[in-house]
Amino acid sequence: MKPIEEIVVADPHSLVECCARLATSSVLGFDTEFVGEDTYEPDLCLIQIASPDALYLIDPLSSGPLDAFWRILVDPARVVIVHAGREETRICRRMSGEMPTNWFDLQVAAGLAGMSYPMGHSALVSHLLGVQLSKGETLTEWRHRPLSPSQMSYAFNDVRYLLPLWQRLNTWLT
Repeated sequence: MKPIEEIVVADPHSLVECCARLATSSVLGFDTEFVGEDTYEPDLCLIQIASPDALYLIDPLSSGPLDAFWRILVDPARVVIVHAGREETRICRRMSGEMPTNWFDLQVAAGLAGMSYPMGHSALVSHLLGVQLSKGETLTEWRHRPLSPSQMSYAFNDVRYLLPLWQRLNTWLT
């Protein structure tokens, strides 16, 4: 895979620019990092997005109101790719007030394509793309700032392969 631009969005101006770029994409990969062990509703700590030309880490703690971002994710004209996206669906519904409609869940698709179910993200990336992912930050404290380079690398890798996986699985299932 060729290198792709990695962008950290941590202020309102950067969020406006990010949303303008995302609005031009017909397909996006989406993941979140949250902490839910000690709250009724999970605390959204980080949003990860993949577009065909860039990867984004959006800091919901500092980037300002996310209304324009959520409108992009619930737009039915856009395909949003998730892996095991139950929590992402719940967070999007809670934040946008709308149920997302045009989402493609890679874990479900892999099961429909005859792979083991439920297959984890790193196992699916390894199986279909031959890439080994580090899961070293799985249980990290996502509320603390600044994020470490290791956390950011992990977060970018969570969405880096969503679009290539979708292309592969979508081809098999259609």
